[in-house]
Amino acid sequence: MIRLKFVLILLALGGIVVAGCGRTGLKGLVSAEGVVLCDGVPLEGAVVSFFPSSEEGRSAVGRSDVNGKFILTTLITNDGAFPDTYKVAVTKNSKPTLEVPEAKEGETLKEKTARMRTATRSKDSIKSLLPDKYSSPALSGLTVTIPKKGDKNIKLEISMTK
Repeated sequence: MIRLKFVLILLALGGIVVAGCGRTGLKGLVSAEGVVLCDGVPLEGAVVSFFPSSEEGRSAVGRSDVNGKFILTTLITNDGAFPDTYKVAVTKNSKPTLEVPEAKEGETLKEKTARMRTATRSKDSIKSLLPDKYSSPALSGLTVTIPKKGDKNIKLEISMTK
């Protein structure tokens, strides 16, 4: 009898562990993906941030690839967004530059490693590559409505001159 109780307890605990290990998303999410263009050209490496108009809504974000394509994420990578109307911000920053102390002649691997550890990010090395207005959902002028069936053809168009 004790053996049976032990087996039942192990089975119950195993079920709890297995149930807790699954990937769970949010109910109601729909596919949401598209392309971001700058002056008609696909914009690589941009972060698109979607801010919901409804109070119960949740934000979603994506990063554009070499073709300007992005897929929105709300909780789990590429899980989409909730149907809603969103104000959108688009940002793209330069990559940081590092200031590395000059190498010494005959430097050992240990010395080189120590020198590289002292590298610092140069001041003001990260800069926005897009007009400031696009970094603000309130000022960007970009609004997207994602319907209940989702949207795989979102098109965000920005300009360096506007």
